Amino acid sequence: MSFQLDTIKDCTKCPIRSKCNQVVVGIGSTTARLFFVGEGSSPEDDLMGEPFSGLPGQLLYKLLDKAGLNKDEIYFTNLVKCTTPALTKLVIQTCKGWLWKELQVIQPKAVVTLGKLPTQTLLKLKSNFKLSDVVGQTHKVEYMGAIIVPWYNPNYLLNRGAGLEKETIGVFNKLKELV
Repeated sequence: MSFQLDTIKDCTKCPIRSKCNQVVVGIGSTTARLFFVGEGSSPEDDLMGEPFSGLPGQLLYKLLDKAGLNKDEIYFTNLVKCTTPALTKLVIQTCKGWLWKELQVIQPKAVVTLGKLPTQTLLKLKSNFKLSDVVGQTHKVEYMGAIIVPWYNPNYLLNRGAGLEKETIGVFNKLKELV
């Protein structure tokens, strides 16, 4: 492997780096066939140094477990690696390169985009698209050689996604067939 994922920790490409404790690099198996990407690092992620460290992450891991997926066999990351109050176009453009590097190293069979921003970025959609129009669908992306499955951000599920638990588990169950 020519690129080391730990290199991401040394990023100083944009001004938000100086406002967070650390760059939050993805975690999990570097041979994962399944790759989850969220929107941006939370304050909990910034403190712990891992994506999905807070309550939304706990919910995500619980739902994966209920679907029979082993989180140790999955790679988890965020589109934006530093905690910021606003995920601006500049920040996304700057961090997007790191996501591409992670995808090149991991080479997953399926990528689950958790939320609007990673979905928009990986599917190359216009900003006015509706996430609800694409969630749960499979999208074959030739430039990546992987299938993308958009889903709701765990923070959304935690705060406003009442009633989506069964549907989420159903989508996660289908992932087993894709990988």
